[in-house]
Amino acid sequence: MSGIGIANLALRFLLELAALAAVGYWGFTTLESWPMKLLGGLGLPLLMAAAWGIFRVPGDGGAPVVAVPTQLRLALEFVFFAVAVILLHRSGQKVPAYVFTALIVLNYGIDHERTWRFVTGRGG
Repeated sequence: MSGIGIANLALRFLLELAALAAVGYWGFTTLESWPMKLLGGLGLPLLMAAAWGIFRVPGDGGAPVVAVPTQLRLALEFVFFAVAVILLHRSGQKVPAYVFTALIVLNYGIDHERTWRFVTGRGG
């Protein structure tokens, strides 16, 4: 794997962590009661992380707990990142939401071969 490929994998990992942090930030800063803050700030990111790790495509990283078609995985990734961007924006962090969106697009653009394989259903 090239240096750009390794850097893009690192960027992808950081984007995944940033998405979870963005959702947690939203939960703790916008929800009113402490039970809701805990549910939104911890529960939702945990649910998202679980879905990210469980529903995977064989051959795309580690062994999947539940193997899914590539298009379904791509849809899960879209929802995962879209939720993070939308909630970050709704929490008042508009510029970070725009930068986050640009980095996500950059990441998928750099890894366009994987993205295209997933769109066309040609595997991990």
